[in-house]
Amino acid sequence: MGLASIAAGIFVHSVPFLINGRPQPYVTAGGFAVMLGLNAGITHLVLPWLATALHPGRSLSDARLTAWQTSRWALLGGAAGVLTYAVGGGLEQASFGRGQAVMLAGAMLSLAAMLVWDVLEAVGSWR
Repeated sequence: MGLASIAAGIFVHSVPFLINGRPQPYVTAGGFAVMLGLNAGITHLVLPWLATALHPGRSLSDARLTAWQTSRWALLGGAAGVLTYAVGGGLEQASFGRGQAVMLAGAMLSLAAMLVWDVLEAVGSWR
């Protein structure tokens, strides 16, 4: 699930690189947003369903609600990472070399939030 969302985010990032020969930071921020959104959507649909399939007496809506309550803050952290990356992209476009550290922090926050989301979604689904 995570690999599919990462592949989609990389695809979004690579389009302007293939057209212009250089990456665009705002498009890469959009790629991070696509990656985070797909990962959250896929795991929120699949993991609670899988948990209820393995435990037949449990309600799917209860499993999704518990998973959402457990993992929603990780999604907010991922959104903060995407926003941080976009701010760094703006700094980088204004002056080369100025926004690289901010972009790196945003990318790391987005990736970490995606991993935390996956773990918390699984924990919430099986709880």
